[in-house]
Amino acid sequence: MYKSDKEETIMKYLDGSLGFSKLTEHNISMFDVAEYKEQHYKPHIDKHAHKPIKK
Repeated sequence: MYKSDKEETIMKYLDGSLGFSKLTEHNISMFDVAEYKEQHYKPHIDKHAHKPIKK
């Protein structure tokens, strides 16, 4: 189900079932968590969003 123990630990942390101290125990940094989120939780891009106004 999980690719690695690291991924499983990050998943549990994001679910709220593990605390930050558990991440550090497994040598997982917030950078790893952010990287995981980027890969698995791609933000929905609104195609109809207004483009920024150029000055």
